[in-house]
Amino acid sequence: MRPPGFLLGVMLHDRIATDDLFEALQEELEHSRRRYADLYDFAPVGYVSLDEESRIEEINITGAKLLGGTPRKLIGRSFLDFIIPAQVELFTTHLRRSRRFRHKRSLDVRLVTQEGTGVDVQLFTMATHELDRQTLQFRVAILNITSRRRAEAAVRRQREDAQLFLNEASAVLSASLDWEITMWSLARAAIPHLADACVVDIFRNGGPVRRVAVAHLDPEKERLLWSLEKFSSQVQVYEDSLMWVPLVVRGQTIGSIGLKLERLNRRYDLFDLALAEDLADRAAIALDNAKLYSKEQEASRLKDEFLAVVSHELRTPLTPILGAIYKLRVSRPDDEDLQKSLDMIERNARAQARIVEDLLDISRITTGKFEFHREQCNLLSIVRGSIDLVEPTVKTLGLNLKTSLEEPERPVWCDGDRMQQVIWNLLSNAFKFTPRGGAVEVRLESAAHSARVSITDTGAGICKEFLPYVFDRFRQSGNFATRAQGGLGLGLSIVKYIVEQHGGTVRAMSGGEGQGSTFTVDLPYS
Repeated sequence: MRPPGFLLGVMLHDRIATDDLFEALQEELEHSRRRYADLYDFAPVGYVSLDEESRIEEINITGAKLLGGTPRKLIGRSFLDFIIPAQVELFTTHLRRSRRFRHKRSLDVRLVTQEGTGVDVQLFTMATHELDRQTLQFRVAILNITSRRRAEAAVRRQREDAQLFLNEASAVLSASLDWEITMWSLARAAIPHLADACVVDIFRNGGPVRRVAVAHLDPEKERLLWSLEKFSSQVQVYEDSLMWVPLVVRGQTIGSIGLKLERLNRRYDLFDLALAEDLADRAAIALDNAKLYSKEQEASRLKDEFLAVVSHELRTPLTPILGAIYKLRVSRPDDEDLQKSLDMIERNARAQARIVEDLLDISRITTGKFEFHREQCNLLSIVRGSIDLVEPTVKTLGLNLKTSLEEPERPVWCDGDRMQQVIWNLLSNAFKFTPRGGAVEVRLESAAHSARVSITDTGAGICKEFLPYVFDRFRQSGNFATRAQGGLGLGLSIVKYIVEQHGGTVRAMSGGEGQGSTFTVDLPYS
């Protein structure tokens, strides 16, 4: 049997144990609350709760500092007051979409603190309902991205500066197709954006490294760079104040660019290395172009020399051939078969002589030895003289030659013989492509500031695709009718050169194949 008061004691003991447990739970809850409050208030990210009208209901210390105040003073303020006016509508749209879709959304905006300082932030917003009030609330995390924005702006400026530097370097490198000048331009291009000193070394096959260009921020120090040790390795080197970048052309390393910093307040980084590699790639392209151009120039020079030699050698035997023809004509004037054969030989010999003369003219043009003897000339006399020269050919070919010639208003300052060559070439071209029974018309008239000569034929015409190239050397239309007439395609290019050297213009017009053509020469008055 239990003693009296036993049940009361048990109940009292349980009550005391329960009170102790309750107090312990309260202390633990308070501790957790304070810990949460500390984490909330001193978190590196700002937190703010907004009501449906965007008023601040709750904000931590970090968020308050971003807005330039304290939590107590900011409660009840509209968050819109701290957003720059240009982005207020953007922010309200952001809240409206957060309410509608009920998932976390982010937005970059610029805040203005109470002191007027601008702060770039990234907002992470989620719309929730309070359990006790059943009201909508926006919970917003505020991340200060001002430093990131500054870093991004710095990187952007760095990239823009780098692109500007590369564009300028490309312009400098492409300014000349001379190989040595390109090397010098390469050394200068790196100063001062990428280096204080720059050297360019070229590798020789099996031989020593050769330094071909140097540049320094201080021109007086450039002579010292010539004697510095040359870099013979074909690998890339990267240090705080020194970089060596290989020059690779068509997969072959032909040299290297050495870049050195002497400024104590700057050191190379990986971005500089990438920039140097880009510069080396552009330089390699420029050097390759310069080498190819040099080879092409040499080939062109050899071609011109060969053309000049061949032209002279071809002309030499033509003189005795024509002389022998004259002797044979006189020796047997009554032999009709012989005379016909001699006519054929003379005609072809003179055609050959004309081709040789064209080749010689082209050779003189390319070597700068095509001479002019200008004086005041009557263009009407020159045109008539050219027509007189071709009249026998017109009768032989069975063509109808029409003329419409008027005296120009003023004389023309020109080389009379060369202008007669122009008219003769254009007439010969018209005769060549006009069939028997066709017509060729020569017109001379006065234009506003020039005398104008036009030669129109009813011949083969010029196709639209070939018309832009009709004055190019060694260019002939691909149709059979043109090819059948022979020739090297030099006459019209010589015409264009002579006319332009007189300050005039020449142009060709045609409706197409089979529709004839018109060549017009305008020569300025004296």
